[in-house]
Amino acid sequence: MKKMSLLFSLILLFTFFSTAQTTEAAAKYSETLLADSTKAYALTLTQTLLIDHINNQLQVLDLSTQQIVWSKKFPVVYDSQVLTNPLKIIVITSENKKLKKVTISADGTILSEQVFTHIKLTENLRISWAPAMNKDKEKLAVVSGGQVLLYEYPWKKPIATLPYSLTEDKKYENTILKDVQLHTPYVVIKLTGDNSTQSQDLYRILNITAKRAITIPAEWNVNTSFLVEGNELIVNSSSQIGHPLGINVDSDYIIYAKYDLKTGEINNKVSRSFPTWDSNWNSDYFNRKLVLTESGENKIFLINQYGETLKEFPRTFGNFNYKTIGYDGNRLYLLVPSEGNGAELVSIL
Repeated sequence: MKKMSLLFSLILLFTFFSTAQTTEAAAKYSETLLADSTKAYALTLTQTLLIDHINNQLQVLDLSTQQIVWSKKFPVVYDSQVLTNPLKIIVITSENKKLKKVTISADGTILSEQVFTHIKLTENLRISWAPAMNKDKEKLAVVSGGQVLLYEYPWKKPIATLPYSLTEDKKYENTILKDVQLHTPYVVIKLTGDNSTQSQDLYRILNITAKRAITIPAEWNVNTSFLVEGNELIVNSSSQIGHPLGINVDSDYIIYAKYDLKTGEINNKVSRSFPTWDSNWNSDYFNRKLVLTESGENKIFLINQYGETLKEFPRTFGNFNYKTIGYDGNRLYLLVPSEGNGAELVSIL
């Protein structure tokens, strides 16, 4: 009887440790990290900065250990950028209803803080920051009410006011401001034009010096993301899964494109056509590479910034909801939905 009792205890102990090890291996993270608004930036080959705009939180994730290295929450995150040489992170947030800039080192140490006491904060603002570069001073762009207000030192009043609404916007029932990125001498405004059950993303490039605007429309009924690299606007797209109108099988869809900020012309692009109206695709742009999945392929395509396929990976998950957070030249690291709630990290070879 004592032997049976001892055996039973050993089984329970083994089960406990096995469960603990399994839970540790399947590390879970907030499902908000999968949102389109969450941005991911490679700090090193093994550490990625995740900017969660839903929870107003910055986290650095170590891909090799699957552990959060450091995390910081803010009242709001209007903008966040990674600067190199030396590596540091800029966060535009608020404090006591005043705009604030926080500079953080790669290890999470706060290096400096600056409060802009004369810049008024109201609801539904979009704000972007740009560092001093060459002869251009450090600037802030505050977007609200159809206008872009530009500030620079001493930050007391706008140095320029630019309208971003155009008469061509009237063809939509409603035009919604989605995002802004300042890259002197350009301000890129992302808008979404809505017409009943259809929508179209618009990218409006404002030239601060020349006082002119260029509008780049995406295809109807697709989701798009963007960022500015050098003198180019990078836009990638994904299908709207479950949209009642589906995919136009007679059209080529631009999955990824690099636009010249000065002219609006395409420098490089990746296009795809799809065989059926219910086809889908998802693309993610990370660290100058495009990660693409298509419903007709059980593969993940890694594409460089010139549109060339670098590598193909097996697709080990069924849905299209993922966030690319790393590529070390060998393995691809993705956040994918976990069973139940949350997200988990997978690496694909």
